[in-house]
Amino acid sequence: MTVTPTAILRQSVLDYVFLAIAGIALAVAFYCHLHRAWEKEGMVPVTGIVVNAGGHFSGNRSASARVEFVVEQRRHFVTTAVAGGYHKDEVVPVLYDPVNPQRALVNTFLDNWFISLLLGGIGTIFLSGGVLLLWIQHRAQGFWKHISGEDADALYARLSRSRRSRSISTRLQEIRCNETFCVNGIHPWQLVCVGQDESGQRLEFESPYLWSDPSSFVTEWQAFTVLVDLKNLQRYAIDLSALSGEVMRQPPLAPARQVSQEAFNDFFYRGKPLPDEHMGD
Repeated sequence: MTVTPTAILRQSVLDYVFLAIAGIALAVAFYCHLHRAWEKEGMVPVTGIVVNAGGHFSGNRSASARVEFVVEQRRHFVTTAVAGGYHKDEVVPVLYDPVNPQRALVNTFLDNWFISLLLGGIGTIFLSGGVLLLWIQHRAQGFWKHISGEDADALYARLSRSRRSRSISTRLQEIRCNETFCVNGIHPWQLVCVGQDESGQRLEFESPYLWSDPSSFVTEWQAFTVLVDLKNLQRYAIDLSALSGEVMRQPPLAPARQVSQEAFNDFFYRGKPLPDEHMGD
């Protein structure tokens, strides 16, 4: 699977195209609903009869219908707004303007609200699509922030300013290569540090992903400071400022950012993308 910044930008544009279409369709549907409701105000009900149609589906079932109604012994005609569903000589309800009987409409549910329902349905579909695309884009951006360590850096900054955090001195226990996924063929590395809380309980901490082997730049049992949220020990961040600048903190992005299908699906659909999920706060 390949995801690039350009692809995310294009998806973002598509999101807003979908939402714009949804907004226009829903606005027009709402206007049509109000307009038909306004049209019906002050109209008088009368019974009409289907007398003619411009086409046929089968037998005498019409594709459109012309309805005749009588007002003060004068014949008037109105055409149905919805094709289909009428028989010749079928009795249908009609509403007409008592001041101008030529201004009339067939008073059935579909004739009244078909356009509103159609546009409302289209708007709802595009709205759902736009929201879904926004959600996918949000998850994709969160995924890249996670594997690039941006969210871990942001968490460290928040904890360093928080009064409910404390620092714990830890020692490097092991360097672990995560082979569950890769970016451009490179598997990420993590530092695993151990320390103790005030009660003497052993704690283990995993660093955010490192995109080159840090073995040459750290020593056995090297000390690292970890900031921990006192109310939630699963919220922590390791101070990696002691690492050499030669240790890659960002994923290899050339020629394109790639991630294994399994890891990407785990992130989107199972809600647990990576083993150190707690770093994504």
